[in-house]
Amino acid sequence: MGNEKSPYSPIYFPEIWNNSKYIKYTHNCYEYALDDLSLKEASVCKKNYNKWDNFDSIKKTCKRTNTFSQPGYYGKLGKNKKVTCENLKTRILADNSNNANNMECSKNNNKSSICLSNKNEKCAKNYYKIASVADEKNNYFHFYRQNIDGTWSHKPGSTPATNLDESNKLITNLENADMMVNDKMNYKICNYFCVASNKYMNTNSSSKVL
Repeated sequence: MGNEKSPYSPIYFPEIWNNSKYIKYTHNCYEYALDDLSLKEASVCKKNYNKWDNFDSIKKTCKRTNTFSQPGYYGKLGKNKKVTCENLKTRILADNSNNANNMECSKNNNKSSICLSNKNEKCAKNYYKIASVADEKNNYFHFYRQNIDGTWSHKPGSTPATNLDESNKLITNLENADMMVNDKMNYKICNYFCVASNKYMNTNSSSKVL
């Protein structure tokens, strides 16, 4: 269940996100889920890369090149102090919904770039499925996107994109994936969404970091 694959899903090609350190360091799970690749942010990171003398400062500063994305930034909702499934849903739709009354995919009529779905619903033409997750203590969030073959992949922060879960197993069914990163990050699925392919409609992963 939850694996109703779509021909409009992005092709799983992690090299796009992983081979360039400037892209890898400046893009996170939210941008990956929405397939929002910003060469501008990568170029800013590259320009300043040689100014820093250690790996930690490089990653930290590259994450600040305007758009290390957070749900709700583009929608001007400010910082999210407590991560809950409901807050994530509100913020994601604020970033990408063109009509607040069309939050559910059954009412969307291809008007919004993101709509609220469920694990069993098949996304409409030009849309593919993603999922939001949150940890049990409401401190962290993460995103997964469905690949064109029905499997799932994700990009944890500034680390490489992968189609493996925390047990290094291929994510064939998100409901069964191991999402326990550590004691502080034990993720549970919040919501599924249908996302417009960027060839059909632009998605908005962030604005400037607040």
